[in-house]
Amino acid sequence: MWKPARFVSKGPPFIRLCIVSLSLVSATSCNTSSMGSNTPPSSAPEPALAIASSHAGDFTTNEQGAIYSLIVTNQGTGPTNGTVNVAEIVPTGMTLASMTGSGWNCTSNTCARSDVLSVGANFPTITATVNVSANAPSPETNQVSVAGGGSASATGRDTTVIVSLIVTSTTCAGLPSGNESVLSGQYAGVAQGWQGSTPSAMAFSVALDGAGNVRDLGGGNGGDLDVNDSSSGPRHFTIQSAGSLYKVGPDPGSAVFGVAGDSGFVGCLQLQTPGGSFTFAIAPGSFTSGVAARGMLLQIDSTTTPKSQVAGELRLQDSNAFGSGDTTALHTNYAFGEHGGSPKGRYAMAGSFVLDPLSGSVSFFTADQNEAGTPSGISGAGMISSVSRLDGRATATFTTGAPSVTTSNRVLYVVNSDEIFTLGSDLWGLGSPIRSGQAVASAASFDATSIAGNHIVHTTGQFLCTANNVSGPCAIGTLGLLSLSSNSSTTGAITGTLFQYNIQDGPQTTTFSPNSPGTFALASSTGRVTLGNMGANPPVLYLASPTTNSDPVTFFIVSTDAAASFGYAEQGASASVSNLSLPAKFFVGNDDSGDPSVWSQIAVISNFPFAPDGTWDYTWSGMQLLNADANEYAAGLNITNLDPNNNPAPGLGTAGVGVVAITNGKRVLCLLEGGQFSKDVTVGGKAAVIVIAEPQ
Repeated sequence: MWKPARFVSKGPPFIRLCIVSLSLVSATSCNTSSMGSNTPPSSAPEPALAIASSHAGDFTTNEQGAIYSLIVTNQGTGPTNGTVNVAEIVPTGMTLASMTGSGWNCTSNTCARSDVLSVGANFPTITATVNVSANAPSPETNQVSVAGGGSASATGRDTTVIVSLIVTSTTCAGLPSGNESVLSGQYAGVAQGWQGSTPSAMAFSVALDGAGNVRDLGGGNGGDLDVNDSSSGPRHFTIQSAGSLYKVGPDPGSAVFGVAGDSGFVGCLQLQTPGGSFTFAIAPGSFTSGVAARGMLLQIDSTTTPKSQVAGELRLQDSNAFGSGDTTALHTNYAFGEHGGSPKGRYAMAGSFVLDPLSGSVSFFTADQNEAGTPSGISGAGMISSVSRLDGRATATFTTGAPSVTTSNRVLYVVNSDEIFTLGSDLWGLGSPIRSGQAVASAASFDATSIAGNHIVHTTGQFLCTANNVSGPCAIGTLGLLSLSSNSSTTGAITGTLFQYNIQDGPQTTTFSPNSPGTFALASSTGRVTLGNMGANPPVLYLASPTTNSDPVTFFIVSTDAAASFGYAEQGASASVSNLSLPAKFFVGNDDSGDPSVWSQIAVISNFPFAPDGTWDYTWSGMQLLNADANEYAAGLNITNLDPNNNPAPGLGTAGVGVVAITNGKRVLCLLEGGQFSKDVTVGGKAAVIVIAEPQ
C-alpha cells in the first residue's frame, strides 16, 4: 500500500489533524471534536426534465392529421415540483391542428400539468396533430421544449421527411366509357394488401353522380378516404370532387390473349385528395335497375416507395343508416372480423360486440386475436362517435382489459345498418397491427340450430416456410364445405371436407366423417363457437346473421395456429349443384392472400358453351396487380367434377388450377395453388389465393 512521507505541522493541532485525515485515513478518523465535520454538504435532489418528439414514417404534402408524439421524462435525482409546461413549434410547412394528452391542459401550442413526475418516469404522451402544406419543403424539423417543475428547461428536435404525392394520374385515360350510369350513389370501399413486405389498408366513401363525376357534397368535398401503412402511418384525406372522375364501359376483352369482350363492365375510379390521387380498376356487378350494388377494387397507381398494392370491394351505401349523423339507425348486435399484419407477422381477429344505438357506446366487446401464431382472447368496451351524415365515416375507440389494458382505434364506414367497413387507425407496431375488415349484423342470442346446415368455409393466412427448398413467409389457403348439426341447444357435430394448400406441404385434404365427426360448442350470448376433434389448434368462430344487404357471412373465422389465418363461411347449397344452374357472367376478385409475392386481381368472366366432355369452361379477362402495376391478363377456369350427386358435399368440385366451391348464392370460390398467380415463379410460387366470382 502506498504511504506518503512523514509530515510535521507547526500549526494548531486541529489543522494538523485535518491534514492527516485528508492525507492518510478516511474522513471518519478525523477528530471532529476539534475541527467539526469534514464531510462537504450534500446537494438536494433535483428534477431534470427532458423532452422528445417522434413520428412514424414520412409525412406527405397536403397530408391532414399527421402526428408527432411528445414525451416528457424526468432524468434527474428528485421529483418535479410545480407546473410543467410544454411548447410545440411546428415547422414552417405545417400548421398545428391540435395538441392533446391524458392529464394535460392544452391550449394552442402549449400544454401544462402540475402533478408530480417521479425520477425515471414519463408523463402521458402528448399527441400533436399537424396538417402539411402543399409546398412543404423536405426535410422539416419539429421543435419542442419543456420548462418548469423545478427543472431547467430542455428542448427536442425531430427531423421529418416530406414526400410529395401530388400527381396527375392519367391511368383512366383511354379506358372504355359510356356506361357510367351503372355507378350512381354513395359508395364505400375497403381494401387491403401490401406495401413492399408490410401490410397496407384503406377505406373510403365517395359520391358518384352516374355521369362520370364525383358529386360535390359541399365545399368541394366528394367524400373521405383513410389509409394506413407502416411507412407513413394512419392518414385521413378529403376526396376533392374537382379532379376526381370515373369511367365504366363494356369489357374490351383482351387483344393480347384473344378473349372476347362480352363479360360485362369494367371501370376506373380516380380519387383526387390533398395527398395525391388514388386510382382503382373496378369490376362492378350485382345490378339492380341498372345500378351496381357491389364491385371489386384494385389500386393501380400507387406513388409510394415501395409501391402499395391493395385490392378489395366496393359497396353501394344506404344513407338512411347514417343520415342522422349518429348511430341510431344501426343494430344492437354485430359480429366482426379483421385481418392484416404487425411487425411480428400475420394478424387476424374475430369477435362480437353490443352497441347502444342511442349513445354509440359499445359493451360486451369480445374477440379472439392471433398475432403471428400467438392467440389470445380479449374483452372490453368502446364508443362509436363522429358519424358523418354525408358519407357514413365514423371513428371508434375500444379499450380492452384482458390480458392487459389496451386502447385501439378504428375508422368506420357505414355501408348500411347491416354492415360496416372497418380500418385500424393505430400506428404500426407490436400489438398494433395494420388491419381492415367488416362488421355484420348479428343477434342477441344464438342456439345450435342457428348454424345448422351446409357452410362453405374459406380462409387465408401466412406462416414461415422452413422446408422443401422454400424459406420465408408462405401463404396458406383453405376451402371446403362443412355440415353442422345440433345435438343440444349449444352443442353439435361437424362433418365435411376441407382442402388446404401451401407451397411447403402441398395440397392436403381433411375429411370429418359421420363416424368421426368434429364437434362444436356455442356461447349463446356472444355467438362464439369453439371446435373439438378437428386437429390441433382448431379455429374459433363468431356467428353473424347476414341479410341481403350485407356480405353473406354466416360466421367469421380466426385460427389459433402459427398461420394466423382469417376468413369466413357462407351458406352452402342444401342440394346438388349442376353446371347448368349457374349464371353466365361474374365479376371477380380475391381474398387477401397473406403473401406479398401474390398478385391481386379483379376481372369479369363469362361462360363459354357447355363442353361435350362434361366440364364447365369459364374464361376471364381483367387486371392483375404486380408491384402496383396494372397488367392485362386472361386465364381459363375449367371446373370439373360437379357431380349432381356430390355426396356429402354439394357444390364442391375441382378446377384446372385448384379446388372450387359454390355457395347457395351461386358465388364461385376457387383455391388457386402454386405459382399461377405469384410473382415468385422462379421457385414455383408461394401462392394460396381464394378467388371469389360473384354473379353480375
